[in-house]
Amino acid sequence: MPRRLNNNLTYIYWEGSAASSNYNALQTTLRVDNWHGLTSGLSYTWSHSIDTASDGEDYVPNAAQPTDSTNPASNRGNSNFDVRNRLSLNFNYEFPNRKGSLEKLTNGWGLDSIVTVQSGAPFSMILESDDYDGAGTFFPKPDIVGPIKYNYSDPAHFLDLSSFAAPCTPVAGGFDGTASSCIPGTRHFGNEGRNSLIGPAFREVDFSIFKKTSLTERLKMELRLEAYNLFNHPNFASPLWPNFLSDPTLTNSFGSNGRLTGYLPINVTADVGAGYPVIGGGGPRSLQVVAKFTF
Repeated sequence: MPRRLNNNLTYIYWEGSAASSNYNALQTTLRVDNWHGLTSGLSYTWSHSIDTASDGEDYVPNAAQPTDSTNPASNRGNSNFDVRNRLSLNFNYEFPNRKGSLEKLTNGWGLDSIVTVQSGAPFSMILESDDYDGAGTFFPKPDIVGPIKYNYSDPAHFLDLSSFAAPCTPVAGGFDGTASSCIPGTRHFGNEGRNSLIGPAFREVDFSIFKKTSLTERLKMELRLEAYNLFNHPNFASPLWPNFLSDPTLTNSFGSNGRLTGYLPINVTADVGAGYPVIGGGGPRSLQVVAKFTF
């Protein structure tokens, strides 16, 4: 006798540890070692990481669990950590030493710097406020119904939401923002691809001036003036942070036609974007003076 599902069951959850991934990259490096006082390294990576799961569990919704659990392959898309382009330049230059009565003042000067430029990380928008697609997972994706329009220069209006809509057809009376205002039978999986949206790029220049001085035969001192994010360039975090979720319904609403209204904002900078304050790149310009003694 063929097996049949129990009609009293609404949803069945099944978890399995299976996924596929693919990574391709062009990695280049150029180094200069102590050429007339200059040591430098230039690295550039052009890469693409694709997978069906970027996490062991859904710390970021849809990172591991597919939207359509009957078709895990439909979750194939950019990895959460996919960064398509990354360039890193570092250099250290020590000025030539000179002989003379003022050599303790004129010798030991140098500069060093680190320049980092990388493209934005991918993300998906998730409509967690209701079960719009009827799957019961409560992380439905929206439908893309117009051209995607970013505004990288204005974090308060980062992404125009008018190009996204609830994945269903509204009833004749109009959409009220809940799944109950969808015409029965029209709820479906949204066509927004997993991690098909791209967050803001990252650019930072760190720079320092240093002076090395021999105080005695064994005791040496190094003074440094260090500047992090020298040009005070604003670096904003992915819209996923700090909530590990990008849900436009938290700050915006639907129109009667089921389309989202307003803009998706970016609220935090990259240095605190992971959800808690950390020491890292992406913050505002900061200066510090360092004294180091070696003996």
